[in-house]
Amino acid sequence: MFQAPPLTITRDSDGFPYPIPGVQLAKFASFTFAVAAGTALFTLPNNAEIVGWMLNVTTAFNATTTNTLDVGVAGAQQQFAATLALGTAGQFVTGFVGTQLFTRLPGVTTVTVRYNQTGTAATAGAANLLVEYIIR
Repeated sequence: MFQAPPLTITRDSDGFPYPIPGVQLAKFASFTFAVAAGTALFTLPNNAEIVGWMLNVTTAFNATTTNTLDVGVAGAQQQFAATLALGTAGQFVTGFVGTQLFTRLPGVTTVTVRYNQTGTAATAGAANLLVEYIIR
């Protein structure tokens, strides 16, 4: 009986499968209320085109006044999203910058987040950010 050899998957520096042209891929990372401003979550490869985002707030962020998230890159912390709501648990796919979808990124791009809080500092909050992309 024929047995196929084990599949070897080449992984990138974030631990995700190396991009394959024409195949939709995804990267995701988790963060909490303790995330520092400008924290790098993952890196998108050269020629990536973002086709979708999803923010999954698993535990609501609980600063007393403001609980929002910016998604971007170093030097442009709102490139992909500005002031996404983190104060309620749930799954969010709206609020991302539409002009950044289906546009080839100019090179390797490190995606960062910034948690904006005002009032009494948060003591809880956890979320996952997912990006879907293709290489053309």
